[in-house]
Amino acid sequence: MPVTFGHDGLIIPKSLTADALMQMNQMSFFAKASNGGFGEGAFEYGATVQFRRVQIMEAEDYDPRSGDAARTDDPGYVLGDIVLNHLLTTGVQRYSSDYRGDKYIEDVSPQLAFALTKKFDNALYSQFRTPTHASTGAVQYGVGMPLRIVANDTNGTLTHFTQDLLINAAASLEEEDVPPGELYAALATRAKSAYIGEQTPVDAGYVYGQLGVSELVQRNLPNGQLVPRQGFMVGGTNVIGRNGSQAAVTDLDTASSNQASLAIASVAVNTQFTKADAYVIDGGSATLLGAIDLTLTATALQDIAVGQIARLGADNGTTKAYGIVLRVSGLVVTLVPYAPDGIQLSTADISTTSDKFSIPKINSVNVGYKSNALVFDTRQMEAPPDQSGGRMAGAQDENSGLLLQYWEGSYDVNRFKSYTLATLMFGSKFTDYRCGCFMLSA
Repeated sequence: MPVTFGHDGLIIPKSLTADALMQMNQMSFFAKASNGGFGEGAFEYGATVQFRRVQIMEAEDYDPRSGDAARTDDPGYVLGDIVLNHLLTTGVQRYSSDYRGDKYIEDVSPQLAFALTKKFDNALYSQFRTPTHASTGAVQYGVGMPLRIVANDTNGTLTHFTQDLLINAAASLEEEDVPPGELYAALATRAKSAYIGEQTPVDAGYVYGQLGVSELVQRNLPNGQLVPRQGFMVGGTNVIGRNGSQAAVTDLDTASSNQASLAIASVAVNTQFTKADAYVIDGGSATLLGAIDLTLTATALQDIAVGQIARLGADNGTTKAYGIVLRVSGLVVTLVPYAPDGIQLSTADISTTSDKFSIPKINSVNVGYKSNALVFDTRQMEAPPDQSGGRMAGAQDENSGLLLQYWEGSYDVNRFKSYTLATLMFGSKFTDYRCGCFMLSA
């Protein structure tokens, strides 16, 4: 149950914000599938707060007869900053004495929660799709968007979402040397519908009888609700449907003729992208990220941007790999290539004879990830000073980490009313690229 705070006279608004937080926890996919928190005190928009996690170490196989001391060094922490760069605001229907209190909360809190949930989930999903690394020079990659990709692909055409994507994504994520964490899969509504269509005949049997089949068969798994499948807690969100698709680039070359794919002139190992020190177990030497440089055959490149998902393979033929574009310089595009089953490839796997580069259309860029890598922090803004005419109340949920504030004031004598506003201030970050995986489907 959320804990309320604020002006003693705002009894109804306190109940409203508490109920709205519970509604948000039901509606929001990412509120349930991330590590949220809040801190004491008052903060301003744009302030920076800090998250931390214990750095990974590898145990030593110690020989007590060697005379050497066993290791006792402190692993320390991986520290990171989160900027409070989101301030969600929405007007709130004013409570009046002719409105029964419980009925007012029943009517208004779902609307308030829905208005905030859309923007909140979109902001957290954007952490998977927004590149933050430097555009030039050496890059130690650690805190940043995921790079690994699995795909349902038939001869270069993406097909509907199936359980194979979850199986390959789970295998890929468990390969990484990262702390254990619960796996979540956020599916676009179209991908969710295709997956339900595949699963329902199987789930009608006894094997899945106790694993949420009623959600699939009876309720069609509403957005924000979760069901365990193939090692993941699986749920749908229309945020991906609205903001998680990719349009195809139909002309990659500035030359007069349209070229939707380009030949690869050469392939080379990229040495500027390495794994960040904190992401190399036991503090070992810098490890290459596995990126490759593709020199493309073109007059000049156009409409290729960092963060796009590229395809490597024969036109209308077998897809060799997908990869996130990490850098574009002249005719050179840098990416880390992954086969459709999620296995990382190298320069030796890419053919300059048969493989081509393209930016394909992708309807659903679904994500699978470990929830402890997606973090957000909410903070409270300072209450209006006494005698200002403004009042503030709010609620915070220790389980989800959400914190919601309600404001009222500025009495308008021409309308016999004061104005009301609800706010949610937060920042978010994906803290370990190895803990996420894109799942591409039609």
